[in-house]
Amino acid sequence: MTDDRAAAVELDRLEVAYGGAVALRDLSLRIAEGETVALLGPSGSGKSTALKAIAGFEPVSAGTIRLAGRDVTALPPAKRGIGIVVQSYALFPHLRVGDNVAFGLAAQRVPRRERAERVAAALAMVGMSDFAGRYPGQLSGGQQQRIAIARALAPRPRVLLLDEPLSALDARLRESMLEELQLLRTELPDIAMLYVTHDQSEALALADRIGIMRDGRMVDIGAAEQLYTRPPSAFTATFLGGANLLEATVVSSGSSSECVEVAVGGDRLAGRSASRRSIGERVLVSVRRHAIALAAPGTDGSLAATIESVVWRGSAHHVRVRLSGGDTVAVVAPLTGDRPHVGDAVALLIRREDVHLLEEKPSGDAGTVSGTPAVAA
Repeated sequence: MTDDRAAAVELDRLEVAYGGAVALRDLSLRIAEGETVALLGPSGSGKSTALKAIAGFEPVSAGTIRLAGRDVTALPPAKRGIGIVVQSYALFPHLRVGDNVAFGLAAQRVPRRERAERVAAALAMVGMSDFAGRYPGQLSGGQQQRIAIARALAPRPRVLLLDEPLSALDARLRESMLEELQLLRTELPDIAMLYVTHDQSEALALADRIGIMRDGRMVDIGAAEQLYTRPPSAFTATFLGGANLLEATVVSSGSSSECVEVAVGGDRLAGRSASRRSIGERVLVSVRRHAIALAAPGTDGSLAATIESVVWRGSAHHVRVRLSGGDTVAVVAPLTGDRPHVGDAVALLIRREDVHLLEEKPSGDAGTVSGTPAVAA
């Protein structure tokens, strides 16, 4: 799917290396004006390196960085016109809030009167207008992060980079700040945002598109909902949402690629596929934990299983079951009906639309794809 909006950020085959170690490989990415893209991946995947390269804090070994069509690959950070927010806030403790927010404006030699207007507007945007005279040490962590965002927005950048901005906050503050960032997106419809995180809930809540990174490469990228419900690869399926992966065999395939039936052990499941499948083909099936319902043994169209563990998590039971064929499956069961018990025989009910056949083959099969990099359109 193409985006008709102008490109705010374009990365063309970007590479970053430290001595002989390559931290970022062949990264191509386009972020449109007004679009929010999240980079999601484990530690060391290259997501923060990509952000720092765009900001100008990391020299690139190869490739090109363009902002609004302008090649900025060799420009210093101050010449790129980017706003950046980091997890440590990076506020000046000896400056009052208003002076912290105005710092970038002073460096740009914005006239004093206009500077005051922009500071007031930025503080109002993050709900901190009454705190301009305080020092950072007099603020909570959430308030300090709001000030860091206001400081990044005051120069009115066309691109805002956020590097793990909520990771230093507790769960309650993180939820509150997530709502603030969602509101900020609607108030700043023309700003392109790149949001780096290891927290999938943040990425799903904020991003139009999510890029999954691993070992310095972009593994997959796509619309947030599409990537979650129909992941292209096993790594994305498990990293984004912790899906169950089951090895199966195609037993019937209709005229549409959407209509596929597979055998899992001695049972059958109806599912969806992005491509046509052949009878007898070995496939890898992705099923989300929340999409599985526990039912009475012998229920039609279900998978037979035995409960191996039950953990109460407040709002739900996290259940692990073993299928008749030996695979284990994780299930998130709502707190309704009888509580499941270890040793109980159960049936797993899964709707066709929640059974997704990956393009990747099961490990050991010919043609297995592992960690294939994707190029973002």
